[in-house]
Amino acid sequence: MSDSNKKTENLESEGKQPVSITNINITDSVVNRSEIGKKINTNSSASGKGKSNIIKQISRKLAGTLGFVLCAVGILGFLVAAFAIDYIDGELEKECEGVKGDIVQGVGLDEGQCDEGSATRDLLAAIQYPLLIAGVLCGLFASKII
Repeated sequence: MSDSNKKTENLESEGKQPVSITNINITDSVVNRSEIGKKINTNSSASGKGKSNIIKQISRKLAGTLGFVLCAVGILGFLVAAFAIDYIDGELEKECEGVKGDIVQGVGLDEGQCDEGSATRDLLAAIQYPLLIAGVLCGLFASKII
């Protein structure tokens, strides 16, 4: 018995049917002969688009991260401004108002600290809510709601 007959018998004993692969035709529709041996262009526009997409994805992630950081800074700035305003108000009441404050300011012993404290308090009050609004807007932009 030849080797091919042995293989056929083994296949038949296992319950499998032998398959003959003698007539295989490869046509141009399967293999494009004109493409054989050509160097693949790695600098094509498709790879450039892939790099562009990666850069866009990275820039979107960085923009989102920056937006959330600015959101946190704006909201924390609002809270810090609120605490600073309360602190300055307390110090101004203690040091600059009343009979003692009038005497200290009249003589000039406060060296302009009461006026500076009042100006700082007004500045913080003016920027407190814009900080909150800017923080919320940055958070909305970062989460792509706006």
